[in-house]
Amino acid sequence: MTAVKRTWLDWYHKGVEIFISLIFAGMLIFMIIGILGRYVPFFPKVGWYMELTLMLMVWLVFTGASLGIQRKAHIGVDVLVNSLKPSIRKYVMVTMNLVIGIWLIMLFRGGISAVITGMLFRYPVSNIPKGFVYLAFPVGSAMMIFETVLTSIGLFKTSQE
Repeated sequence: MTAVKRTWLDWYHKGVEIFISLIFAGMLIFMIIGILGRYVPFFPKVGWYMELTLMLMVWLVFTGASLGIQRKAHIGVDVLVNSLKPSIRKYVMVTMNLVIGIWLIMLFRGGISAVITGMLFRYPVSNIPKGFVYLAFPVGSAMMIFETVLTSIGLFKTSQE
C-alpha cells in the first residue's frame, strides 16, 4: 500500500474547503436559530442572526470564488476560447487570466481601504465592526490572485509535458 504524498498546495486547498464548509455550516446554524426564535414559542428571540448570516455570506462568496477558480468553474468565454487552435488558446487564456489578475489587484487595494474605513462603523445589533466583514475583500481577492497565477502556470506546464 502506497501512501499519498501531499504537498503544501494540497493542504492549502483542503483548508480552504474546510473553511468554506464551516462558514456554510455557521450560516445554516444562525438561520435555524433565527427561524426557531421567530416561530417556536418559548425559544429566545435573537436579532443578531441575520447580521451574522449576511457577514458569513460575504466571506463565503469571496473565499468560495477562489475555489471556483481553482476548479476552473468560473465564468469564461468557453465557446470562443474552445473554437481556437490549442496553441493560440493557451495565450488567450493567459491574457484572460492577466486581465482577471489586474482586476483582482484593484479589488485587493480597494478592499484594504474598505477595511480601514469599515473599522470606524459597527453593525447595529451585533456591534461588530464592519471592517471585519470587509476583510473578506482583500483576503478573497488575494486567494483568487494566487489561484489565477497557479492556473496560468499550469497552462504552460501541461503544454510542455
